[in-house]
Amino acid sequence: MKFLKVKIKEYASHDQPGFVLCVFEDAHGETWEIIEKIPVLSSTNFQREHMPIEGFYVAGEVVYEDGNIVCFDTKQPWGISTDDGKTTFYVKKHQLSEKSSDGR
Repeated sequence: MKFLKVKIKEYASHDQPGFVLCVFEDAHGETWEIIEKIPVLSSTNFQREHMPIEGFYVAGEVVYEDGNIVCFDTKQPWGISTDDGKTTFYVKKHQLSEKSSDGR
C-alpha cells in the first residue's frame, strides 16, 4: 500500500465522525477533490481555523509506473473516490509516500 499526499481544504460536514474536503493536483495539473472521514486521514484533532492543512495522505495502490508518472488507484483499501466515483489518477511519483499521515 502507498499513500497519496493531499491537502485538507475545509470541513465538508461536522456529522460524526467529521468529514473534510481534500484536494490534490494530478500530474497534468488538474485539481481533484475528495471528501473523506477525518479518522481515515489522521488520528490528530485539528480546528477549522487552521485550514487549509498540508501533509495528509489517502491510501491506495500503484497500478503502474512510467518514469516519474504513477497510475494510482484509491479504491483499495478504503474505497476513496471523487464525488463522481473516480478512483484512478495519474500523479507524480514524489506525491506518494510509504507512510500514512500518522506515520503508520
